[in-house]
Amino acid sequence: MTRRRTFLGATGTSIVTLLAGCAGTDGTGAGTETATETATTSPTATRTPTDSPTPTEGSGDGYGSGDDGYGGSDDGYGGGDDTETPTDTPTEADTPTATESDTTTGTDTPTDPATATPTATATPTRVVVNNVGASAWEVTNDTTVAASGTENPTLTLQVGVRYVFENRGWSVHPLAFRGGGSALLSQDGDGSYESDAAVDWRDDGDEVAFTLTSSLADDLDTYVCTVHGGMRGDVTTEG
Repeated sequence: MTRRRTFLGATGTSIVTLLAGCAGTDGTGAGTETATETATTSPTATRTPTDSPTPTEGSGDGYGSGDDGYGGSDDGYGGGDDTETPTDTPTEADTPTATESDTTTGTDTPTDPATATPTATATPTRVVVNNVGASAWEVTNDTTVAASGTENPTLTLQVGVRYVFENRGWSVHPLAFRGGGSALLSQDGDGSYESDAAVDWRDDGDEVAFTLTSSLADDLDTYVCTVHGGMRGDVTTEG
């Protein structure tokens, strides 16, 4: 823009001078002086505006492109500023999140009470026996096992129940339970069921304890004193 204004100013000065020369052809020389003075005092457009943008290469010179009214961009005649084409930014697709499924657990299989193995009661049934001389046994406590105060009473035992027999005359009258004449459980010698874990035989001298299993109940039929043959009674089982 500055160079264009300078060019136009110089061109204007030349034209004024030429016209002044033409006017001074009257032969007196006055016209030449006037023309010279006019050319000298004519202002030239050489002032550079402070707000003019600095031209870039190839633009703003009056002949090329950009801001010149003749060439390229911003001139109303040629091309314009390149317009950036917006680029669509792809959006991230939502990734479906897998949902956790409930894991089905196995169902508990109910236990058929009819097939359950009988277990010993929490509290053992206690039976107290004593000798009547050397001829009989008697039960001295209240219990459902036998009638008290009766000599050699029949004992009624339940399968699955644990029993504790307290033998108050044990040092002279060892107690034994037999079946078919053979010792099954005994305070004097070894019985065939004493090693059975389910029976869980225990002999503490004045007390013996055991759990009546189905097998033991099938074989058991009498209780005796191993020293005196007259001290004996029958055993019945239930369950």
